[in-house]
Amino acid sequence: ETHLYNLLKNKIIFLEEVTQISPTQQGGPVKVILSDVCADLISYYAKKGKIKAIETLALLVKFGIEQYIYIKVGFIPKPETIMFDELELLINKETIQVNKARQEEVQYFTNPITGECGIDINSLSFLCGGVAVKHIETFVANYPEPFLQPQQTLKIVKAAICADVLYHFGYENKPRKTLAQYFAQTLDPIVPVLHKKTNYQTPVATAREDQLEQ
Repeated sequence: ETHLYNLLKNKIIFLEEVTQISPTQQGGPVKVILSDVCADLISYYAKKGKIKAIETLALLVKFGIEQYIYIKVGFIPKPETIMFDELELLINKETIQVNKARQEEVQYFTNPITGECGIDINSLSFLCGGVAVKHIETFVANYPEPFLQPQQTLKIVKAAICADVLYHFGYENKPRKTLAQYFAQTLDPIVPVLHKKTNYQTPVATAREDQLEQ
């Protein structure tokens, strides 16, 4: 048995095995390989030193496989938006486990015009493992302009400052919050991660394609 065989053993490989349908082109059905299997194959051949596989793997790391495929096929997913005081923002909502007995909804935001992004202060407290909002407010008060839109009723902390908040309550403040440590790592680098979560796209679609050519 080869390493490649063991890598794919017991895996569902083709789309039709999941949906029972396949795209059809002239000549018959098209065998579509599932994205996670594609990633395994690309990684396998990259380790073999195949230049094209190495280049593709680097792009998958940068964009994520879903975004990479979206760019390649020209698909732009429609983001969810919400209005705050006449300002439209892209939004992503996730439910996280704050502690053993508590789940809360976290909201991430991006300004679709400027690309500025952040997390509202209540959500940030959840990401920090339930740290009181007043403690986060005290921390961000050390920054001259901590919020995306200071005049807005919803306090959205700027992304870079969110990263500092997570690091502070995860590694510096006592007691250290393990959940803050977790999100300090999983949301790093924070701006690209929030852009991806909120489906923010660069103003011109071709700019996304150009990034693949760099």
